[in-house]
Amino acid sequence: MENLQISGIKRIRIDNDDERVIKFDPTDILFIERVYKVYSEFQQKQKEYNQHVAGLKKLKKERDKETKRAEEAGEPKKELSEAEMMQEVNEGIAFFKEVCVFTRGRIDYLLGEGSSQTIFGDALSMDAIGLFFEGFMPHVWESRKEELDKYTKKPGGVMP
Repeated sequence: MENLQISGIKRIRIDNDDERVIKFDPTDILFIERVYKVYSEFQQKQKEYNQHVAGLKKLKKERDKETKRAEEAGEPKKELSEAEMMQEVNEGIAFFKEVCVFTRGRIDYLLGEGSSQTIFGDALSMDAIGLFFEGFMPHVWESRKEELDKYTKKPGGVMP
């Protein structure tokens, strides 16, 4: 029996592992709609992440400034209690975990249930998520360009 290939499914290996493959169809308008939605949501989460990190850096800078002022004035250095330190650490971890869990869920929405597990395993890493989008999006845009070129550059193509 002959085969008629009608889907434009692309397959991408993760970390050169043949067992870890994601698939997408750049010709599927519903997929493209999801891409734009998820990418926009990820950019918003990235802004929140950057603001959170900037806030932590500002807090550290303020503490360092206060420590230096106290040292210069001969005052005792104010230390955070262990409980205060643990609370800050736990709040930071909870924030980063929420961002990662949210983004993994959106990747599953984009590529299908279980895709984020295929891509990241059990890891919750903002760095890995950022690398994924940096590596994945060029595949999407290039595939879309190739697909659009088929119909816009050929004489007798489907689109004028």
